[in-house]
Amino acid sequence: MSILPRVAVIYVSYHCDEHLPDAVRALLHCAYPAERLALVVVDNPAPGYGSSAGFIERTLAAEAGASPLETALLAQQENRGYGAGVNAGIAWAAGHGCEYVFLHNDDGYVEAGCIGRLVDAMERTASLGAAQPLILLHPETHLVNTARQAFQYLGFGHCGQYRTRRADLIMDTVEETGSASGCAVLLRTRVCREVGMLDEGFFLYQEDLEYSLRLRIAGYRTAVVRDAVFFHKYHFARTAGKYYFLERNRWAVLLLYYRWRTLLLLLPMGVTMECGLLVLATAQGWLREKLRAMFYWCRPGALAHWLRKRKRVQALRTVSDRELLRLATPRVVFADARVENPLLRHVANPLLALYWKLAYPLIRW
Repeated sequence: MSILPRVAVIYVSYHCDEHLPDAVRALLHCAYPAERLALVVVDNPAPGYGSSAGFIERTLAAEAGASPLETALLAQQENRGYGAGVNAGIAWAAGHGCEYVFLHNDDGYVEAGCIGRLVDAMERTASLGAAQPLILLHPETHLVNTARQAFQYLGFGHCGQYRTRRADLIMDTVEETGSASGCAVLLRTRVCREVGMLDEGFFLYQEDLEYSLRLRIAGYRTAVVRDAVFFHKYHFARTAGKYYFLERNRWAVLLLYYRWRTLLLLLPMGVTMECGLLVLATAQGWLREKLRAMFYWCRPGALAHWLRKRKRVQALRTVSDRELLRLATPRVVFADARVENPLLRHVANPLLALYWKLAYPLIRW
């Protein structure tokens, strides 16, 4: 019998006291052999709380001390963002003989068969660069958080099939997706070395979309594994700076990945969308963050910085923009109804869909 690949579960903590015990207990009941797993907790200190390192050490000792599950705590001196935390974990995994890394959101937990089914899918298909489980809500575990994680062609990432009943979900056992959710995803350590680790410049939000497109531009695919399940204690929160990072990073994704001809083709719709977003931001009270994201690109050196990154990303390219955008969606979908409004639903989305229907066939490069 062949030895199963070694998997490092990377858990980036940000004041995780409420959630870590559930995550550890779920891993201990995981069907994947504990001796082939490692739990790497990367602690990013949270404002107002500071480091959770002491709590994490006590929890790991109490919950996993008698288990063959290897644990490691990487306490960071400052919060340099989610991507930097993940990268610290990937570096640990690469140095400790782990063939795979599983990115584990701090407010979720795995079902017993989750990791094994993800590994099996990756082992069977060499072209898979990322495999995401079916992510269900908690405590509404009969409802989907995200299944087919998607991205809209103007750079909006969104959950697929949000709040669909699991029993009503129709999908393949392993189904290709436009992107993979960073909430829970299995990556190959070897491929992380090949294409690079997460872009720490994103700091917060859109890192998963950026990395999914990086995998796809290098010729790998992303997929969801239907029978691998992760539970997410999801709640919509408008944190300080959320819309700033969402908007700034959305533009960064477009600049990094699309060919200049594609950007030119999408420019009219992009400008129209920006006007609509300014109206939406004004109505919903995040205009300041929207303007901050726009003026970011006027800072000295900001554009040049991202153009240097673009050069490195484009050097990985093995596929056309037509292939890169094959699974892009035409409509903007928000996971929370509080962000939806009639203007988006009845005006913007039909216009976005019509434009994409006309534009995508023209992308032959």
